[in-house]
Amino acid sequence: MVEAARTYRRRRSGDLTEDLSLFALLLRAVGVPVPIAGVLRATRALATVSLDQRVDVHAALRCCMTASTEEGAVFDVVFPVFWSTYPPDVLDLPDDSGAHGDEGSGNGKFDRVGADVAGSGAGTAERSARRATYSRSRRDDKTVPIVRAYEKQIDDLARRLARALGASRSRRTRVGHTGELISLRDSLRHNLRFGEEMLELRRSRRLHDRARLVVFCDVSSSMQPFTPLFLTFVHSLTKIARSVESAIFNVETSFVTDVFRRKTLPEALAWLEGRSISLAGGTRTGHCLHAFNAELEARGLFRKGTTALILSDGWDVGDSELLDREMHRLRSHVGRLIWLDPHAAATGYRPQVRGLQVAWPYIDDYLDFSSVESLTELVARVEGKPRDLAPR
Repeated sequence: MVEAARTYRRRRSGDLTEDLSLFALLLRAVGVPVPIAGVLRATRALATVSLDQRVDVHAALRCCMTASTEEGAVFDVVFPVFWSTYPPDVLDLPDDSGAHGDEGSGNGKFDRVGADVAGSGAGTAERSARRATYSRSRRDDKTVPIVRAYEKQIDDLARRLARALGASRSRRTRVGHTGELISLRDSLRHNLRFGEEMLELRRSRRLHDRARLVVFCDVSSSMQPFTPLFLTFVHSLTKIARSVESAIFNVETSFVTDVFRRKTLPEALAWLEGRSISLAGGTRTGHCLHAFNAELEARGLFRKGTTALILSDGWDVGDSELLDREMHRLRSHVGRLIWLDPHAAATGYRPQVRGLQVAWPYIDDYLDFSSVESLTELVARVEGKPRDLAPR
């Protein structure tokens, strides 16, 4: 653990924003799943504290980037090493391998900002971290809670969204007493009863196509704060829309259309857990999108007028070139591509992470989806009634 901190310490550039992102990567490498929202919160928190007071900096970052006592213990070990002003090789700290025993050096070789959290306390934190290290399998197997208080509201919004996305007019018509056009053939047939006198005209009106949707939902570790909301929404949309294909992804793609239609959300989550389908882990968007596109192409589910919904923060550790090819492939098959990002409003509706920057040229609508309120605004925008939403 300490050796990993030394390695990342050597890569520091001196730019606070870049170093903070690098520190988040270090925490992920040692088992603390820092979401991108935590990095954004940490950046804002550092603007409110004095950077020459290491205790304040430590407290601010620990609050924003950890979620449990075990993660805090790991944080306390790597923080003084990574943020030290001394060269990495000078820091005489015990490694987490246990080769140097459990005693901390307490040599006071950290800069003044680190003296309060390093020194003799490093050994204590190291022992604490070794006793209660982060277990990814235990975190992955935890069933995601459901947004029960908003289930009905989310159902209503999903129904409105499906109706709005299916509002394009089709070639099909329906004959009746009202309509835009006169149907001559139906009028003649209807008036045979009157001795072929044209007493009543029959009219026809164009029908509207149902929404054809493909939904691609990110359930990686960076999305964990929003996973309950996203899964509740995808479950509602899959039940309501007649023509929809849904999948979730992190490092692999899992199609969930059938299970979401047949089961309640708790039952569906239990089904996923029983098949060891993780709701955490890293993100390989390009690899997963390749599997998604290939499956839908093989089954002939891409049709004219299909709308693609991608629910993700854009964080990606996969191949950028593969992601670019697969985004182009998806966009060539659909009529509209909507990207829903829980951080869109916070980042000023501009791409901040690599995966989203690669996908940006192919996106038609980039909208915020971080709460039920933002979902309400999103649906209003799709319905053609924007409420002060930033345009793509």
